[in-house]
Amino acid sequence: MGIVRAADFDLSKYSEETTFILDTNILYFVHSGYYLPTDPKCICYSNLIQNIMSNGRTIIVSSLNVQELLFGIEGKEYMRYLSANGISKNSYSKKDYRKNLAERQNLKAKLKTVITEISTAYTLADGQINCGQVYNYADQLETHCYDPIDYILVDNMLAQGNVVFISDDTDFQFDNRIELITA
Repeated sequence: MGIVRAADFDLSKYSEETTFILDTNILYFVHSGYYLPTDPKCICYSNLIQNIMSNGRTIIVSSLNVQELLFGIEGKEYMRYLSANGISKNSYSKKDYRKNLAERQNLKAKLKTVITEISTAYTLADGQINCGQVYNYADQLETHCYDPIDYILVDNMLAQGNVVFISDDTDFQFDNRIELITA
């Protein structure tokens, strides 16, 4: 379909029935807390989301993206813990980190905050993975550039029809079946 730069986005060109789908990296920019509000990508995507929402349009976040975001946050918090404590990954694995009750409680608080933000701001959709999609991902690997979760997200959402994806992931730019808004 096409790629639209966020700076050139004109909501009036989309029907009111259009649904906008946020990819995990957009959630990470806007909701993880790892980017300053002054970061250009944070500003770009926050403004884009605000424009869509303030005009009463629907933004969907798949549970597939939420789980990917939570996993990314856990990974970031693990790396921050290692850095803050001068510990190497070789001497303190992610499995060790998961057994640290104090860190688990800190992580839980962060994850619950992020989930609350997302669930109050957007429409959440259950993401489902079926065996056929997994087989298709592998069988069609030379025809796309996606990781498995993004491939399944696109497959699930395209089935709904009249959707536009918002992503900073360049893998989406190689799929001519979708319309994409990106920075």
